[in-house]
Amino acid sequence: MKKILIAFVSSLLFFQFTYAENTNLEKLFLQIEKKPLISQKNIYKKYIKQLNFVLTKKNYQPYFEEINSIKKQFEIKEKLILKKLNEKKISINSHNTLILKFNNWINIDNYIQKNKTKISTSDSVFIFREKYNISSKNMKIITKKLKEINPNILIFIDQEWWLVNRFISFEWGFNIKNYESDTFVSERYSLLTSGEKNTLLQLFWKKYYFPSMKSIWNSYKNISDQNKKEFLEIISYIQLKNLQNHGINTHGIIGDLDLWNPVISGLSRSFSQEILDYFKLIDAYTVASKEVGIMLYLKHFPGHGSWKIDSHKWILDYSHNTSYVKKNLIVFEYFLSKETNLTRWIMVGHMFLNKNISESFHKILEKSDFVITDDLAMNGYRSVKSISENKIFTTKELENYNNVIKVHTQINIWIK
Repeated sequence: MKKILIAFVSSLLFFQFTYAENTNLEKLFLQIEKKPLISQKNIYKKYIKQLNFVLTKKNYQPYFEEINSIKKQFEIKEKLILKKLNEKKISINSHNTLILKFNNWINIDNYIQKNKTKISTSDSVFIFREKYNISSKNMKIITKKLKEINPNILIFIDQEWWLVNRFISFEWGFNIKNYESDTFVSERYSLLTSGEKNTLLQLFWKKYYFPSMKSIWNSYKNISDQNKKEFLEIISYIQLKNLQNHGINTHGIIGDLDLWNPVISGLSRSFSQEILDYFKLIDAYTVASKEVGIMLYLKHFPGHGSWKIDSHKWILDYSHNTSYVKKNLIVFEYFLSKETNLTRWIMVGHMFLNKNISESFHKILEKSDFVITDDLAMNGYRSVKSISENKIFTTKELENYNNVIKVHTQINIWIK
């Protein structure tokens, strides 16, 4: 009976892989345990949800005890995974993330094999592309091969949609028909008015790319107050689900309040200049990330949306605009305050400012499970020769933290 029930439940789940070949519960558990911890948690959660659904059906009532017994075993497994995740969350150590750069004419197999030892021993990898965006097909191949070598590796990619992309991520545009069986999207979509549904569809009119944060903001303003939450949750979920389908397990949200910085405003990367708007965006991403199992980080701490400097070229001095920084710090603090069993991280930008907010600066960063540097090869970091003692150099301040992930796109240059 258990074999039949497991086969039945397995056939109802919408995973990218199948357990049809499993003939008993132990084999099923062994297959699941080969996956990364986050994936295991999500799989057990899906099974429990489906078993709960089966238990409500009259035609399965004669087998209630057997089904409930199976469900309890899944619940025990889920609790063990949550315990492991919490232990892993506490025991994060600083490390230099592995940087891999791809292009569309590279031999993926050869490149990955060449870096196999580094991949197998690295805690995380940042995927970049050279000149042209990586195709969706190749991105799936890359992440699959990385996880075959190191199943628990964290895969980062700086995918901000629209003009800031690393790969062509959204191959065929958005169509609600593709999400009719996805209750997360369909239930929220059904609450939107016909005009709001049209607004959502127009956001995804581009064949290959997600909309920019600014485009989302412009559409968001036209959504009724009672449906703004659902609107943002649908967009966040579709984005994160797309990343997950490409084998990526982290996403960086731009948390910079918009005050006309050339690389934030100029590239439509900021959602809003208002704190409360960002609270709603963070709420939506938190809900979606828990559903999908994608971990989030917020950037560029303590705020990159003001001043006229591009930190790719020179470091930002916010000493004369601490009011902006203090305002933006509230966004980062709110992000870390959200309750979730997934880790929450902060990416720090290349900026310096007065020491009069140093207490707030460290108070917030100490709450982050990981602290990630922006690219240490950027001129905004490398061009600084000396900084006055009465200033806080945000990247340098991380030297005293033991949970720092250092990002450096020029591997041949020594990381400070």
